[in-house]
Amino acid sequence: MSNKHHKVATITAVADDEAVSWSSLDHFYRKDPDAPIDHLVVAGGVLLGSEDMVTQIISVLRPTHPVAEVEVLPPGVKYAFTENRDTPADVAAAMVYAGLGRTFLDTHGWDALYASGQLGDDDVPADNEDEDDNNGVVVY
Repeated sequence: MSNKHHKVATITAVADDEAVSWSSLDHFYRKDPDAPIDHLVVAGGVLLGSEDMVTQIISVLRPTHPVAEVEVLPPGVKYAFTENRDTPADVAAAMVYAGLGRTFLDTHGWDALYASGQLGDDDVPADNEDEDDNNGVVVY
């Protein structure tokens, strides 16, 4: 089962004083079969940033890594990695993991996680207050 979200072009995360960014290569990258292995190309994109975070993200994206799921929203909302760990949602979850729970993930990262279908519906529930409750006056 694949949950690739092709609209995602770049996912960025910041944790403490470190930052990391992943950009998909779906549209403009063709790997030459004879090219040497590029360790920064992971999950169909290029991963750049803080050396420590990049190393941790690459590690957790290996299918043999023992961590099977990551808490992405406290309390208790978890993302389970796909079998191949090769989707934008996998990358976003790995970024959260690498930031040890202190990760600020950009909108594209959250879009990828929600597109996976594992976090539920990303629609904000309707507010109980209605403009008509204030006689048509909207206060900003």
